[in-house]
Amino acid sequence: MKYLAVYFYMIFFCSCLTNNQEYQKNIIDLKKLDFNTFNTEDFYRNSNKDENLKISNNNQYVEISDFDNGWVEFQIKKSSNNNIVAKFDSINFSTLNAIASKDGKLKIINAETYLKPERLNKLYLNIKGVYGKETKTDSSDYNKYVHIYTYTWDVKDRIIKLISIFDPRSSENLEKINAKIPDQDSKIVNERPKTILFVCNKESLKDVLKLNNTDNNWAKFK
Repeated sequence: MKYLAVYFYMIFFCSCLTNNQEYQKNIIDLKKLDFNTFNTEDFYRNSNKDENLKISNNNQYVEISDFDNGWVEFQIKKSSNNNIVAKFDSINFSTLNAIASKDGKLKIINAETYLKPERLNKLYLNIKGVYGKETKTDSSDYNKYVHIYTYTWDVKDRIIKLISIFDPRSSENLEKINAKIPDQDSKIVNERPKTILFVCNKESLKDVLKLNNTDNNWAKFK
């Protein structure tokens, strides 16, 4: 009985640690994200205070709004690229947006970071190392010579999407990428464009796709 009591105490203790995570105070490990224990409402509990909007305040500001289906959106409105709020292995992310049910059950997140192509390739290899080869790849035109790449992993309890104007599979640096673009005006100027990583709860996928939300990055998930 003594060992059984210790066992249940450890489960409770670990659960409390998970539920007590707070945005900007704890760095979320996206590789270990648990949809069953992550409480989104509790996670962002101090992130929508008016004082966070002040320029002198280093805290990010999160706007909370409701969907018609009863879900809640947590959208970052003030942030800094220098912040670290989440990670996937060695790659850090500066913002973390989320959609959840009224009781805080996480449906989908999107994390943002700004990466050189070599670091994007590192992130791709990290994800591939955990989940295997991507399930699907898509690309759409950014301009005549540059594309927006979307890599999708459909695994176990989640759907993962990695999006960038660089090809995640390529380890070429920006100089080599631009050397292949004949039009000077079409060359990529920003060496660290935005990279988006979505992690969606697979059991909520159909309802996530029904959401009519063009704000932030959500439309890019569809």
